[in-house]
Amino acid sequence: IELPDLVGFDDILTDCLSVILERHGATLERSDEVHRALVGIVLEGGGLPELVVEVTRLIDGFVIVTTPDGRILAKAGESALAPDSAFDATGRLIVEHQRYGAQEVHYEDGASAFVAAAPIVAAQGEQGRIAVFGIRALTPIDVTILERSATVAALALTKRQAIAAVESKYQGDFLRDLLAGRAGGAEHTLPYSKALGWD
Repeated sequence: IELPDLVGFDDILTDCLSVILERHGATLERSDEVHRALVGIVLEGGGLPELVVEVTRLIDGFVIVTTPDGRILAKAGESALAPDSAFDATGRLIVEHQRYGAQEVHYEDGASAFVAAAPIVAAQGEQGRIAVFGIRALTPIDVTILERSATVAALALTKRQAIAAVESKYQGDFLRDLLAGRAGGAEHTLPYSKALGWD
């Protein structure tokens, strides 16, 4: 690169770094805005269904949350963006075809798709993944949004597991009381059973 005599190399570096920092700042600002919106969903009582709908709004595509082995827990968006060959006969996402981050996946049947995925990690380890099948090549900003979504999905899954544990405890206590004859008469046990979802 040849520079004119009156142009200082420091001036060029300053201008380049300014552009880079401006873009990086915009990315961080957008990421923070997305994170606040997604956390708000969980704090307002929403779960995975509401989360994937919001992610679909942020990243135009088909969004799914799966278990670590690919069973779908929630989905939203245009399912036609995901080729049939991305799923097995049971509807499980074939996670072996994907790695985390953004990529274009080419399947054995000749189909291809723009896909981005991020792990959903909680204290107990990996709880699943969130993936988006896009209508275009997915950008680093899309991947950042997906990673923020994965953090919020971990909150939603942890909340769901905690509720299930409490419900399981109440069910176990009621069943023990019922078998021990301490649950009361039919006028008490039948409504309680119905509240637990039991016939």
